[in-house]
Amino acid sequence: AGNVGIGTSAPIAKLTTDSGDIAISSTVTSDNGDLGEFQFWNRTNAGSGSGTSFVNDVAAIQGKMEGTGNNSGGSLHFYTKTDGGDKTERLSIDGSGRVQIDGAMTDDFLVIKTTEAGTASAPDVVLYRSSSSPADSDSLGKVVFRGRNDNSQDVEYAQVISQAID
Repeated sequence: AGNVGIGTSAPIAKLTTDSGDIAISSTVTSDNGDLGEFQFWNRTNAGSGSGTSFVNDVAAIQGKMEGTGNNSGGSLHFYTKTDGGDKTERLSIDGSGRVQIDGAMTDDFLVIKTTEAGTASAPDVVLYRSSSSPADSDSLGKVVFRGRNDNSQDVEYAQVISQAID
């Protein structure tokens, strides 16, 4: 019922740490192994099921190991749940800093995916380069348009490449 403090005698929330870090430690030896997870639960009625078997976790942030060696990398995975749906991975950041939104990780730096069928629904992207001294022909960014065709193949349909000009 009360608040718990680590490094403080005056906790301001259910769990408060002062001047310290929180570590989740795990012994994992497999690539993509689960290192730990912060889970967000609704104890009233947020899940699916019946009787006492409700699954009430509605969101999570999970750490996973990348590689198998002593100096392996790590990734973060963010999960959310729609009303009446299942908890699904929505965003991930791999050890190289690549970001994936709503889909499987690729070699691309950022992928934003939509599953909307209407022609007016498409993901929007803003590329912003902050440089105090851009030179002529400096690359400002590249946008690649890919889609899945009726043969379930991923196809690159177009590219937009931007360069600085004075």
